[in-house]
Amino acid sequence: MDYDDYQITVTFFQQVCNDMNLVPEVDLFADHNNAKAPLFFSLSYCPGTLGVDAFGYDWSLRGLNWIFVAPRLILRVIAHLKLCKAAGLILVPQWKTSYFYLALLKLKKVSAYRKHFVYSGKDIFIQGTDANSFFGPKYNGNVEVWHIDFTSF
Repeated sequence: MDYDDYQITVTFFQQVCNDMNLVPEVDLFADHNNAKAPLFFSLSYCPGTLGVDAFGYDWSLRGLNWIFVAPRLILRVIAHLKLCKAAGLILVPQWKTSYFYLALLKLKKVSAYRKHFVYSGKDIFIQGTDANSFFGPKYNGNVEVWHIDFTSF
């Protein structure tokens, strides 16, 4: 079972794309059932995947990345974006006292930060394979989507 099998609704994804005026080309942490972008990387092999384990690839090669990952991986995601000189839209829970949130706030002081939006988390998540997942239909906290772009570093 993939305990990090998180999904968002297509409606929410389209809202983010409209608000940001951007459309991601690659979903870095998805599978053939939940990918929101035309191209995707997956945790394990599945039909249509560009590869297994997105961290093993250069994220700058295919354009803007969509990133919705377990909170424990957010700092690793930021580091890999910087290493690859890539850009991404990162969906995170609005946990202002978490370690990753402080790192995102620090990015606001550098040119990699573009913008971010805050959304109500109500009715944006679809239940994944783990019925006890924190990110399910009952989630009601705020979430944020950050546009981070290291392409000019």
